[in-house]
Amino acid sequence: MCEVTKDNFEQVLPEVLGHIDNANFLAFDCEFTALYPDKDAKNSLFDSIEQRYTKLAHPPVESVISQFGLAIFEHDTNTNTYFARNYNFYICPRSFASVDDRFVCQASSLEFLIRYNFDFNKFLYRGISYLNSEQEKALKSDLSGGALLRPIDRNIPFQDEDKIRGICGDLAAWVSKSKEGDVLEVESGQVVPFVLHLEIRRKFSHLWSFAVGDIFRVKMVSPEERKKFEQEESEKELAEQLLDSMLGFTKVIRHISKSGKPIVGHNCLLDLLKIYNQFCSPLPPTYKEFKSEINKLFPVIFDTKHICHNIKKKISRIHPELESVFSSSNLNLLHKVLVERDDKYNVLWSPKVVHAENFKEYEELSNPHEAGYDAFLAGFCFVRIGHLAATISYMDIKKMRVLAFREKLDILAEYCNCINIGRAVTNHVNLGGQEPDTDRPTWLHVRARKGRLDCMVVAERFARFACADIRQVGRAEAVVAISTHRGAREVMVAFSGGEEWVVERYNMVRHNKNVRGFLWGGVVVMGVTLLGLVWREVKR
Repeated sequence: MCEVTKDNFEQVLPEVLGHIDNANFLAFDCEFTALYPDKDAKNSLFDSIEQRYTKLAHPPVESVISQFGLAIFEHDTNTNTYFARNYNFYICPRSFASVDDRFVCQASSLEFLIRYNFDFNKFLYRGISYLNSEQEKALKSDLSGGALLRPIDRNIPFQDEDKIRGICGDLAAWVSKSKEGDVLEVESGQVVPFVLHLEIRRKFSHLWSFAVGDIFRVKMVSPEERKKFEQEESEKELAEQLLDSMLGFTKVIRHISKSGKPIVGHNCLLDLLKIYNQFCSPLPPTYKEFKSEINKLFPVIFDTKHICHNIKKKISRIHPELESVFSSSNLNLLHKVLVERDDKYNVLWSPKVVHAENFKEYEELSNPHEAGYDAFLAGFCFVRIGHLAATISYMDIKKMRVLAFREKLDILAEYCNCINIGRAVTNHVNLGGQEPDTDRPTWLHVRARKGRLDCMVVAERFARFACADIRQVGRAEAVVAISTHRGAREVMVAFSGGEEWVVERYNMVRHNKNVRGFLWGGVVVMGVTLLGLVWREVKR
């Protein structure tokens, strides 16, 4: 595993981009400052895909990705081995000029990260910056419009403004007793080098500033030497350097998109929304627009949680001995089963998945919920499940052979761009095609025989059978969404003929007052129209 912060990002970046170009596929995972930034927008079995998108995409204040895990997998067909290179990026927004992100933290999310030893110092002090397209455009406008020369507009801390004034005062004193060729090392503190360069070069015509790493120097120069330096590094080039440094991790996401490589996540709908919002563009108002845009960005996405759910149903009919592999879709448990029972669950010619040279840290160290580690697990499970899936219809289990990666993609093609969605009207969304029909049971209607219906009591009693969400529609009535068909059947049996409640399958005409009112209104209008026609005929 390679840990990446702003301190080593630029040095590591060429290596990362090169490995992406050579990869067969990439796996990813994200950690967040908050999972549910809007406390009033809870997931519900009543949620349509559009409603769920609105809840996740447009909270009052956004949470952000604090850590991005990237696992890069390359297949060696000669040894039938996938080599994984894992990177753990700490990500943190940075403010400059008009770019100043606001984000929310959720106590339970931070406690979760603490439980798994998340390093908040690396996130806040050393996190890599990023810009989406809107922020990039705003920063370009700031840089070209001279906003950074006006202290009131450039939005840097007052401590930095004081520091700049102090440096310029010291330089004025130094200039008076220095000669051409003299060099002074300046303690720049946390001032953005770009701003300091502009201030010094514009205020002192016989000075030129240099920055090498963290060291900032100023040199007394002749007019000829100054002109030469200006040709070598103009203010426009300085601005481009600043913009490039602020783009930060966005450059990785853009390269992934440009590469067109398949990407693999686990239960990754929220990850994709955050990736798009932080590194690409602000999320569009509708799910339909988002679906179109994310498909352009990442045309081939796989979700191992969705694959696991669906493979289990198919493989149990053909190879019941393999069904227990998919007893849980939890990423860590799935990986554990595939590793610990290697002899039983890895059919002939199942590929090896190993860590590449210089990326061995995760071989002996288990770091669940570290983004880089979870990204590796997602990629590992994708490779192994793909080989097991080949035994369903592609090839006889007794005649298996080494499978090229392209064959794996063909075998799993029906799951491409299908992303798991929990507790909604359907169990997944399709980011690359037609949306699935609902696979949830018909809603139930519950009516109290006497008095007021207590929805809390209904929820407690129904919870014994399945997950249930309740929507009260009147003083004595409620509509209930049940997660499974079996659970709905058991509820119907258990409460049939009950003394407290009438429980029956929901019927829109019988149980929806608005629909009934609309239909009766139509009947009345039709009746009045017919009477009018009859009266006209009688009068003739």
